[in-house]
This record gives sequence, structure tokens and C-alpha cells, in this order.
Amino acid sequence: MSIAVKFSELPADVRGRIRGSAPKRTKNKVMAGLRRAQDEIRRDSFFKMLERAHLPLPTPEHQFHETRKWRFDFAWLPEKVALEVEGGIYSGGAHTRGKHFESDALKYNTATVMGWRILRVTPEHLYDRATEKMLKAVLR
Repeated sequence: MSIAVKFSELPADVRGRIRGSAPKRTKNKVMAGLRRAQDEIRRDSFFKMLERAHLPLPTPEHQFHETRKWRFDFAWLPEKVALEVEGGIYSGGAHTRGKHFESDALKYNTATVMGWRILRVTPEHLYDRATEKMLKAVLR
């Protein structure tokens, strides 16, 4: 399930700022705000799915490394299980580009050496029954 905000559903003043009347910096701020809102909706929906499945709730945005600012999207601390939501895979997002892909590999390998088990899903599969089953298997 992908949660997206349609351009036509935005308030008129926001549409005007995005469309071209505002400087690029303002457009970027508006788009960043929309992404944060989408992330919040996605997190809340994911937590509801976990509650229905009687699974423990994770810590969102957990920084797992002392010196690096690496974070997991969701982490179950006692079990050392992490869930990473990999976005932008079809739109050429950062996770699919060389430099970011390499830094993700270093992050995931370092976490594995530290004893973490990492599951990776796309935003579209975050609410899938398959994701729920994987989490049940690894958390119990």
C-alpha cells in the first residue's frame, strides 16, 4: 500500500508555491514537509498493522552506531532486528545510485557484524502479509 498525496488535493496556496511562483528553496521545504507527513502516515499505518498482528512495536529512526549517524527505519532493540524501507527504487532514488548504494552496503554490513538482523522492504510491501510473516518469524 503506497500512501501518496495528489497534487490536486493540496490547498491552493501550496499548489501555487510548488507550481513555480515560489523560489526553489521554498518548493523544497514544501516537498520535504509533504514527505515527512507521508512518512508519519506510513509509520502510523505500519504500527496499526503490527498491533493487529500482536507484534511488538519498534523504535522508529533508531541510531544504532555510536560514531556514525546511521539509523534504522524501524528497530526492535531487544531482538536486534531492523526493518529498512527502501524507497525510490523505480524512480532512480538515492538508494539505487552508486554512492548511496555503497554507503547502504557499508551500513548494513557493519550492522550485521554488530549482531543485527536486517529485513529490507519497499514502501509498497511494508504492509504486506509477507512482511508480517517475516516479522513474526524473526521476532518470536
